Amino acid sequence: MGIQCTLRENELRSWGRAIQSLCLMGGNEVQLQFTDVALTLTTCDDAISTFASLSFNNTFFSSYECEATDADNLHCKIPTKCLLKPFRSLKFLTKCASECSIEFSSNSDNLNITIITKFGAKISYSLHLTSNTELLQLDFDSNSLKSNVTCDAKLILGSLSNFHEAKGDLTLKIDETKMSLRNSITDLVQKQGKVYTELSLNAVDFIEYTLQQDCQVTFPFREFKTFVVFADTMRLPVTLRFMSQSTPVVVSIIGKEGTYEGSLTLGNRSHPDLVENDSRNGNLVTSIDAGSERLNNGSVTVSTTNGSVPRVRKKRPLLFPNLGRVIPSKVIPLIILSDSEIDE
Repeated sequence: MGIQCTLRENELRSWGRAIQSLCLMGGNEVQLQFTDVALTLTTCDDAISTFASLSFNNTFFSSYECEATDADNLHCKIPTKCLLKPFRSLKFLTKCASECSIEFSSNSDNLNITIITKFGAKISYSLHLTSNTELLQLDFDSNSLKSNVTCDAKLILGSLSNFHEAKGDLTLKIDETKMSLRNSITDLVQKQGKVYTELSLNAVDFIEYTLQQDCQVTFPFREFKTFVVFADTMRLPVTLRFMSQSTPVVVSIIGKEGTYEGSLTLGNRSHPDLVENDSRNGNLVTSIDAGSERLNNGSVTVSTTNGSVPRVRKKRPLLFPNLGRVIPSKVIPLIILSDSEIDE
């Protein structure tokens, strides 16, 4: 049993973006599962709290020949860095590559990838498989999650750009009128306390907004943002499925004409409620009202709890972080000299 598929220029660009995003979201291995109808790539992190999957139908490829079925379980696992190497440069795939072929046989220990450039040169890669042959599957039905929201990926990505850093956890609090995004990180400027950021999106900004009950979920920030960035580059809407704090969160996309689809299952982490008015440790609170007009003008209002005056801060990160320090408000007298005093 084996597989041989070919990608042309248009499909190759989308394939390259998918491989790069998948490698950023997963761990050390990527699994490729082959059937006669689709090629599926899956990966999970070392803590098994994030499971990413991208499935490409046979119609996505220029040519697709596979002798395996679902019952055959034809699959292989490749180290993430090895799979990323042929598709590391999107600029090369866009301007130089014209065709890419992928070949695999159940009797072989290698996955062969050949890229043909527009100048007739052939670049061949023989990727050695890992010794781990266990089939990686997700034992969870996303259809059991009754609450879901759908919106343009650009809306979420623009909201996430207001947060200080894409690390730690992100908390979503959803009710009938809005969805709030919150996170907290250690203040790297003052080296003490934490910075709390909260952003609210109105329900009218979503394409679909179905909620069974008010709930709050917490999941990893970095993997979620990576998936949203991929959806934005492909110009696809993003759907979030959730139910309660004890169930996972599933983020999914569907490609144009259904040629491919992707999903990211995030483990729901318990997280204490973020306290907005905590001045004992000098914590900062960033409060953002995510109306469309406020997001478009590129500014948010930052209010602090240590007595300083509220300021307006741009979304673009500061080139000199020390200049962004919040200084406690002090009354500094302003002395104005008259012309006669200046002459003296």
